[in-house]
Amino acid sequence: MSDYEIVRADPDARRKRLFLTMLLVGVAAGMFALSFWVQSYLGHQLAQINSGKPDEALAALGRAWQLLDLLIALGVTLPVLAAVYLLHMAFRIVRSGRFPYPGMWILRDRELLTGGLARRRAIAALVVAAILLAGGLGAGWYMYGRVGQVFQQAHARLLLLKHYGGGGSQ
Repeated sequence: MSDYEIVRADPDARRKRLFLTMLLVGVAAGMFALSFWVQSYLGHQLAQINSGKPDEALAALGRAWQLLDLLIALGVTLPVLAAVYLLHMAFRIVRSGRFPYPGMWILRDRELLTGGLARRRAIAALVVAAILLAGGLGAGWYMYGRVGQVFQQAHARLLLLKHYGGGGSQ
């Protein structure tokens, strides 16, 4: 007789979990592919900025800023959502005193962990959630500040060029 209990995976839950995993992988692959399009789009906008026509350059700068703003928001959202899920999982593990907690979707049959072993899983989930939250928000804050700084400098240069006669309407 063994000293441990096995929690059986539900085939329907397994299919749902695999579908959600594939959906998330698809979203990540889509964002990766989108990054190549964004790179060429921003290159086109920068070419317009450097064209010497301040009015067109200011409009291109605005479009590029909106796109980067959206991408930074998406980049921050994914780690924050993962952290929220891990926090939810950790609190459910602590509340139930077991891992996997009741009702948890599992992909394969697992050994039921209780007591200190379950608590260690919850602590590990909390640590990873904190790292994801700090990393996601910190990277978003840094990128937003850095990109904002670059765009403010470009905007100031374009306004000076427009005001002091670099073409465009005055």
